[in-house]
Amino acid sequence: MNADIPARLGLTALVAAASHYFGAFSIVLWVLGMFFVLDYITGIVSAFKYGRLRKSTALWGFIKKLGYVVLVMVALGVDLVIGYAAGPLGWDMSNFSLGKLSIFYLVSEEAISILENLAKLDVEVPFLSRGVKVFRDRIDKQVKGESKSVEKV
Repeated sequence: MNADIPARLGLTALVAAASHYFGAFSIVLWVLGMFFVLDYITGIVSAFKYGRLRKSTALWGFIKKLGYVVLVMVALGVDLVIGYAAGPLGWDMSNFSLGKLSIFYLVSEEAISILENLAKLDVEVPFLSRGVKVFRDRIDKQVKGESKSVEKV
């Protein structure tokens, strides 16, 4: 009757663990997940509108989103390892975070993709497009600044 109870409990435990580990930053992760879903849906609807919807393209789009999840997990793992190793070496890596940079970059990329898909569906989004591009440019500058500070260490 309630066969989905273990799945719900597992999801609840996962959400609780992520919220505890990431704190307020977990909201950004949820936004990224929501953007993945919205981009996928708007991409499918856009492709359907123009008669370009194919199963293989949709499948590879889904696999690409899973690849982004793996990318974020790896970047966060690298942050943990660097943080663990930096202390004994006397390095101050408190401002260094590949995980956060990759998440913010992906949020901006997904937002731009969603806006492009909406534009293909004749939804006007000029003010959002400019704002997201400014956000992405700032992230790009931060990434370049981070890579320079890492080289100095």
